[in-house]
Amino acid sequence: MKRLLALLALVVMAALPIIAARDAGNDKDDQLYLKATKALDDEHWTSAIAAFRQIVNAKGPRTDRALYWLAHAEFKAGKPTDALSTLQDLRSRYPKSDWLDDAAAMEVEIRGTTGRPVAPEGLDDEELKMIAISSLMGTDPDRAVGLLEKMLNAKKSSGAAMERALFVLGQLNSGRAQKMLEGYARDGSNPERQRQAIRSIGINGGGRNAGGNALLAEIYRSTANAETKGAIIESYMISNDRARLLEVAEGDTDAAMRSQAAQKLGVMHATAELQRLYAKESSREVKDSIIQGLFLAGDLETLARLGKTDADPQLRRNAIRGLGMIEGKRSHDLLMEIWSAANSTAEMKEGVIEALFIRGDAKTLIAFARKETDRRVKRDLVQRIALMRSPEARAYLQQLLDE
Repeated sequence: MKRLLALLALVVMAALPIIAARDAGNDKDDQLYLKATKALDDEHWTSAIAAFRQIVNAKGPRTDRALYWLAHAEFKAGKPTDALSTLQDLRSRYPKSDWLDDAAAMEVEIRGTTGRPVAPEGLDDEELKMIAISSLMGTDPDRAVGLLEKMLNAKKSSGAAMERALFVLGQLNSGRAQKMLEGYARDGSNPERQRQAIRSIGINGGGRNAGGNALLAEIYRSTANAETKGAIIESYMISNDRARLLEVAEGDTDAAMRSQAAQKLGVMHATAELQRLYAKESSREVKDSIIQGLFLAGDLETLARLGKTDADPQLRRNAIRGLGMIEGKRSHDLLMEIWSAANSTAEMKEGVIEALFIRGDAKTLIAFARKETDRRVKRDLVQRIALMRSPEARAYLQQLLDE
């Protein structure tokens, strides 16, 4: 047994220099790769080219990846011919590399800038075809529009390809392109294409022409389809059109649409509009959505006011919960004010308890539990504390058991 152990020790000792050399080589490769990628991040293309060439010459396990990024750096450095040659080298040396799809996309992009674009019609891959079409936008926009139309009318086009095609269509400063986009936004026969067209109008700030959102407002008024209306509401948000969102939130007869519009106003931090809506709204469902909007907008003071004064106990509680989900000292202070308010009810206190539980504030919950005389409220406090894993919570529960 001792002899066997001694032999194993000799084997390990003999291997140590090899292991150390290998690890040192790995460390060197890692450092060089980090140096190369940092040069890419900093857009120091010449340094990136030199570093990635070193990695390629070392012929290590990352060579195919290094060839791809070398080509990228060469392209960015204004050396498209070198980049195309590097991509060819990648394909020749690594025919099964995971980087070949990305390399193909880069080649299409490079050729589009050299005056020798790849013909989109000859490409089967949707992503490559879109890259090729995009490269035609500056040189042959009419051809680009025709190819986009063909892709958008094809029955087999994927949702991703359709989204990209409509985005590119919206980017084209062409009357024909804008007319096509308007037609797709109106056409409900292909709901996904219609929603993506509406979204493209929003992404482009309401469309290349000033009437983009006016068109969406017209479509909104003429349709009863909830998904189409929802897409238009989202488009208003994307294009920062508060006025039309407010129009929907105030005027649509469908509470679900008013709720969606209110939440989108919250995303836009439209606090004045939300306060105005809440004062006029009669639906509890929509009011709850307005509270969610106020939370998204971070409107602490309005949430605290509603938590103290709203006539509906459930809405008061929801406002308090929203207040508690906003971090910071001011929101904590407002929760303390609600707890101590002269008109504070059991429902309001339960809202504060829930808010503090969400914040993980065991210390404050324990302080409340020690002083609370209402059995219902104290039970709620203890139940929440029992679910917390802090040392303070465990110590308090143990104290209750010992009493």
